[in-house]
Amino acid sequence: MLSQTWGALLFAKNINDFSRLKRKAIRVIQYKGSSRTQALREQVFTKGYAIQFDDVTDYVMTLIPQEEIIEGGRREEKIMFPRKAIREMIGNMIIHQDLAVHGSGPILEVFDTRVEASNPGSLLVDIDRIIDTAPHSRNENMASFLRIVRICEERGSGFDRMEEGMNELKIPAPKVETSEDFTRIKLFWFNDISDWKKDDRIRTCYLYTCYCYINEIDVSNAVLRERFGVSSNKKAMISKIIKSTIDAGYIKIYDETASMKMRRYKPYWA
Repeated sequence: MLSQTWGALLFAKNINDFSRLKRKAIRVIQYKGSSRTQALREQVFTKGYAIQFDDVTDYVMTLIPQEEIIEGGRREEKIMFPRKAIREMIGNMIIHQDLAVHGSGPILEVFDTRVEASNPGSLLVDIDRIIDTAPHSRNENMASFLRIVRICEERGSGFDRMEEGMNELKIPAPKVETSEDFTRIKLFWFNDISDWKKDDRIRTCYLYTCYCYINEIDVSNAVLRERFGVSSNKKAMISKIIKSTIDAGYIKIYDETASMKMRRYKPYWA
């Protein structure tokens, strides 16, 4: 029965032909503003995940707002969210959904300045260890096939890739929320670091420190300035973010005997 379910979810010409899977089709909704009160459009992708994965990704990218910037007298459009991060969000929400939960399925929502991807089922790892923990897949057979067709890697690198994409655009690290019956990933866009909320700054400092640690990159004030996209004259701002992250218990000083200029940082669990 499970193999038939996976086959239908991956290759069906129309998932709605399978009564038990109707709610498992990927839904994409675009809203006006930052709330769910005004939906602009909704698209349901009823073909199998393996067939329509790229179509879903392409469609979402057309909905993501563009920022208009002027450089050297030339007007250019800058995408708000990286394709790399969107692709990983979609892959995560279909692979890690709990197929035993009836009445709900994977849904991706696009707002003016954020994107959310939700799926039924709780997160299988500790939120704070989402970058360094070994991969856990709720649907192993599905994940294995999607790895073969290069939709996912099954190496636990999805969240790393999301963070890499957000780093490239100098916007906050992905935020994950979970409970007993759902998991949600959120991407936020801000025009300037001054608009970031305190928890965005702490989360980004912590997750990037984790990312650097597992990739054997020393984390210093200068490295974090690069992640936040600020110049050297904002060293004090980054020092405050580092202190807030230490006070919150997420990172610690690598070597207590090092001078302030030479200080390096690592995750609390390292």
